[in-house]
Amino acid sequence: MDQLSIGDKAPDFELLDLKGYKYLISDIYKTKNVLLVFNIGFAWPHCTNHMAQLRQDYSRFQQFNTDIMVLVPNGPKLIEKYTRTNDIPYTILSDKGSKIAAQFFQVKKFFAFGTPTVFLIDQTGKIIYTH
Repeated sequence: MDQLSIGDKAPDFELLDLKGYKYLISDIYKTKNVLLVFNIGFAWPHCTNHMAQLRQDYSRFQQFNTDIMVLVPNGPKLIEKYTRTNDIPYTILSDKGSKIAAQFFQVKKFFAFGTPTVFLIDQTGKIIYTH
């Protein structure tokens, strides 16, 4: 398998946020849908534009019981600065080394195209949308 598709079970993963809070994706999707975004980071304008659009649409996602989680290959200092400067209401986590991106088969896409990839995961852990 070299990609995940609609209907596939999303790989489980655990990452720490800037404050040391542990995010286990399977714990989150038990109570909410998760919009999981793999983003190359803060250097590409289309990536930062996408994150700005997510900020604008955040309350609409909340209305549909959906949390937004963005994974970037950047380190905690850049994430903290970006989050603070841009008033980001959703979670951005560091996937340093792109280990989680690899589980979702996104590493080649990151470095070949630099475009964000989106997975919508339902409350059973299944992928119900990908782009």
